[in-house]
Amino acid sequence: MLSILITAYNEDVVPLAESLHTQCLDAAIPFEIIVCDDHSSDFFRKRNEKLTAYSGVTYRYLESNIGRARIRNLMVSMAKYQWLLFVDGDSRVVSPHFVRKYIDALQQGTVVCGGRVYNQRKPEKKEFLLHWKYGTAREQKNATLRNRFPYRSFMTSNFLCPADVFASVSFDESISGYGHEDTLFGHRLWQKGIPLVHIDNPLLHDGLIPAVEFLQKGENAVKNLAKLFIHYHNEKELMEGVRMLRAFLFIKKWYLTSVIELFLRMFQPLFLRNLNGKNPFLLFYDMIRLSWLIREIRNLKRFPV
Repeated sequence: MLSILITAYNEDVVPLAESLHTQCLDAAIPFEIIVCDDHSSDFFRKRNEKLTAYSGVTYRYLESNIGRARIRNLMVSMAKYQWLLFVDGDSRVVSPHFVRKYIDALQQGTVVCGGRVYNQRKPEKKEFLLHWKYGTAREQKNATLRNRFPYRSFMTSNFLCPADVFASVSFDESISGYGHEDTLFGHRLWQKGIPLVHIDNPLLHDGLIPAVEFLQKGENAVKNLAKLFIHYHNEKELMEGVRMLRAFLFIKKWYLTSVIELFLRMFQPLFLRNLNGKNPFLLFYDMIRLSWLIREIRNLKRFPV
């Protein structure tokens, strides 16, 4: 029936796996839980190895870090059931009916996304404010909002997919590091006309990271986005589905890329100081990422900017 696939990297996923294990037992369904650890530190490896004591749980530690796309494809190759539930390891189950709600939402040939929420309480340490503010403003959306543009709202952190559907799309392993593997996966679903439905069955994102690290991940995501632009710039749905690409195409249309890039470079120290402070302004984060995107597309030297 259900294969639950949990990614882990330098996080303790035991409480998450335990919660899901208990709910599957309560639901009285055939299930397995597969945890793939993408080369975490010894500290987290030892903690997560405790999962081997649970029936129906497989813990696999990878001797090298293979990235977000490859690790998900690997877990699917290990799975034995027809329904695949993908869960990020930095999540927490907040509903006692999480598994049951997905079971009730099963539709043959349809991908179902549960969504993501953040702690309502503002973090006390300022270094976590940027991640929290971005998550609550940009990622935390109810099903009604997400279903307006279902493919553009797709996230890999919490979704259910039939195994035969996944076999026809899978994750593009050329997307390395952090960012936008979900963008391309959602686009592939759209291309193939595979139904994608959003429901209110969220997981709590429990892994806030400091602003410095969040910015580093954001820069890596922009590099992946630039590669997507180079390869898919003629695909209108994908271009219009990503906020940063829409902004880039607008300024490119009016031959403003060089002017905008110069302006953003001049003010980048100011933007970074704000984003690392007590009241991060998301527009500054967008502007920095736009500057990175212009730079990365130009560096690829395959598309006029």
